Amino acid sequence: EGRVARVPEHPSSGQRQTLELRQHACCGNTPAAAHTMAGVFKHRLGELTVHEFAPAGTALATVLTVHPWAVLGGGEHNCLGVARELAAAGLRALTFEMRSSSATWGVLSAHRSEIAQVASVGVWASERWEAPLVLFGSSAGAPIAGSALPALPQAVAYIAVGYTFGWFATLGFGRHFGSLLRSQVPKFFLMGEKDEFTSQAVLQRTVGKASGEKNDVLIVPGVGHFELEQSTHDSLVAAEALKWLLSVLPHRTCATSSAAAAAGSSTEAPPSRSSAAEAGA
Repeated sequence: EGRVARVPEHPSSGQRQTLELRQHACCGNTPAAAHTMAGVFKHRLGELTVHEFAPAGTALATVLTVHPWAVLGGGEHNCLGVARELAAAGLRALTFEMRSSSATWGVLSAHRSEIAQVASVGVWASERWEAPLVLFGSSAGAPIAGSALPALPQAVAYIAVGYTFGWFATLGFGRHFGSLLRSQVPKFFLMGEKDEFTSQAVLQRTVGKASGEKNDVLIVPGVGHFELEQSTHDSLVAAEALKWLLSVLPHRTCATSSAAAAAGSSTEAPPSRSSAAEAGA
């Protein structure tokens, strides 16, 4: 059963500082992060460098973020703010810079190299920590994360910010849709009302065809695709992702109550959730 909801107001426009990564040092720039994060730790995984945003207590889940397309200027930096917010709320968040293929080869190969990188980090994370694994993809990183799901049966949930389902985006990412839509894991799609790649109708119709019992959509009014990637929306994205995760994670820990409190204390406008309805309705 899917749920379609809307955030009632435009998020706060307050700017957030860029997070500077320091190995084995607490890097939160906000008071909340400074008090509830254990720090940001750097791990080497072959040719990849993975940054772990660690909560102060036991992690409720491990969220593996996959950044937007490098061809359009995307990179690990797009996920740092959300990772910091999630860690401050009690989740472990992982970021890394994908070694991206060229635009042409990436499309021709269906981003096979990028998918393999996500899968390798996911396997490593699952072996290192017992917390449930969640995949989180932003923009073009969302299709890549979705295509990694078959290689990561240990993943318990999937979150997409600005999934590129639109007809033009299909030229570059259409071969990724099937893996995600066939997956049984709970899925959450967060998108701006003015997304330049995917219309609300296309998103809801496509999500309505997805397998699994829980496929939810949340629309942010007045926001475009690239706006939703900006640091001004990190708090909103993280808070909504956290609220949704608390409803689907199979194993709750002592961090649940503090995480729920953190989600409820977001400075962004609270969502106005509709009654449960099929996403394609």
